Amino acid sequence: LGKRNSIYEKMKEKNPSMYTLGCPCHIAHNAAKKGYSEMRKIIGLDIEDLMVDLFYWFKRSQIRKKELQEFCEFCDTEYKKVLKHVPVHWLSLELAIIRTLKLYEGLKSYFASSEDSSAQFKRLRVAFADPLTELHLLFLQAMLPLFTEFNLTLQKDEPCIYFLHDHLCKFLSKLLRRFVTPGMVSGTKPYEYNTAHEFQLENKELYIGFSTKQALIKLQKDTYLPNHSLSDHKTQIFYNGARAFLNASAMYLQQKLPFNDRVLQNSQFVDISRGQATFGQVEYFCARFSETLQLSASAMDCLFDQCQDFQSYVKDKYLYQSVDVVTFWSNLMDVTDCNGHKRFDKLCKVAFLVLVLPHSNSGEEQVFSIIKENKTMRSAMQNNMLSSLLSCKINSLDDTKWFQYVPSKEIKKRAKSVTKVYNNLHASKKN
Repeated sequence: LGKRNSIYEKMKEKNPSMYTLGCPCHIAHNAAKKGYSEMRKIIGLDIEDLMVDLFYWFKRSQIRKKELQEFCEFCDTEYKKVLKHVPVHWLSLELAIIRTLKLYEGLKSYFASSEDSSAQFKRLRVAFADPLTELHLLFLQAMLPLFTEFNLTLQKDEPCIYFLHDHLCKFLSKLLRRFVTPGMVSGTKPYEYNTAHEFQLENKELYIGFSTKQALIKLQKDTYLPNHSLSDHKTQIFYNGARAFLNASAMYLQQKLPFNDRVLQNSQFVDISRGQATFGQVEYFCARFSETLQLSASAMDCLFDQCQDFQSYVKDKYLYQSVDVVTFWSNLMDVTDCNGHKRFDKLCKVAFLVLVLPHSNSGEEQVFSIIKENKTMRSAMQNNMLSSLLSCKINSLDDTKWFQYVPSKEIKKRAKSVTKVYNNLHASKKN
């Protein structure tokens, strides 16, 4: 989707009205990684490397797992398997951090009491001996759900284009409110807010997560274990790292998310919870996708009247919050006037076009993932077999889990027949 000699630019030459959004999921992923990168420079600890070291330290030895289990029991902590963090799937870091924090007391005791000469062990021992490590983990545990929840919303199968602009704004606003003064975080355009240092909250006012705050207070007051308490210098390092994460992430989102995309801004008329659809919003799509809609001048006049009629109809007939958007517009298409003519046919035609516009490319990414797992990593597989697998996986009509699926007798019969053909083909090649 680049701007120079990309597939998008080539297709745009053939079809100027083509629409592409890019992928807000990737932008959120990159924003979190950008924030973490700035945080890492300040705190001097690579949390990603820590999670990877931790996983492989216990993965290679059943004896170590058993020892950790004993330390967890001693610390009255429930033992669970250490989770793996995959760097290329960066937001998997949240799950790895959550599991590490649940095992933290046991892990801290294990590395303080064990001995090993390897560099990997020494790195882990130093990290778990530093009281700042737990604070950094708690902070990321509090911040990363903002990004993962945003990503999960955009991975929905149902249409999301009509509320995406609001969703982008709310996502950025939530992040900004954690470190920017309330006076700056007001209005409906968070992408225009100034995040300069003079508009940021003081350290004690930063929202770093409730658990993080409680742990910080406890460490600052711990006079009985001076080696585990926090000096003013270390406290400042923690706050500087937290501030760097929040500021860098927010600035990246302000620059990269499509806040000014007119398709997103105007598609909000489809959202019936708003109870309004301005003709200007509808008219935008008639001009933007004129070749698809092909509405004449008289049809546009009729469309204007339908937009005005729509306002009162929605307010009189529906409790908007409880009505599914797709179902609503499907039913609206069947509404007729006293003469039996469809009352909102042209407005529905525009709405249907909006509802099929993509809100992310998560679906395409899933297809690429299937191809990688089934073709790239199994290079002997024939292309027609890959095509069949894709058809089965993509065209499934429900979300039934594989272990809940019960094949019909007809499916079993066909599978047996195909297996016989497959075996015969391979047997002939072998001979």
